[in-house]
Amino acid sequence: MSNFNIIQDPESGKQIDIDGKRGLHVLQNYSDISGRTKLLNNNFFKFREYEFESLHTIIYPFLRKVMNGNLIASYINSHMNCDIYVNHSLHEINLNRYMECFNTFKTHIDELITEYNKYNGVDKLYVKLNIAHERLE
Repeated sequence: MSNFNIIQDPESGKQIDIDGKRGLHVLQNYSDISGRTKLLNNNFFKFREYEFESLHTIIYPFLRKVMNGNLIASYINSHMNCDIYVNHSLHEINLNRYMECFNTFKTHIDELITEYNKYNGVDKLYVKLNIAHERLE
């Protein structure tokens, strides 16, 4: 374990792992005290607006073109399951993991859209997303 993965618990004085439940709690308390929490929540709110806009104007419309509509939600969920909810709280570490996970998925969709746009108009009608191989066919 790296020295950067442990923190001293101010209540017990023990060294604890920052990825554990107690470690996340200690980090959140430090964040609350320093005022970072308000800034983080504002940034996360802005991110959630970006996420909503991306899903409704880019991701869903594209996926409707290349896959069966009833598979879209499960496809998105499979990409958004990035081990982000360690203890189902909104700790800073979880927020950052969630944003990274969404941005990775958005990059994946952007690459598929670029590939899709290389097809001519007639061929686009028959292009489908092969979920197993994550590519257009």
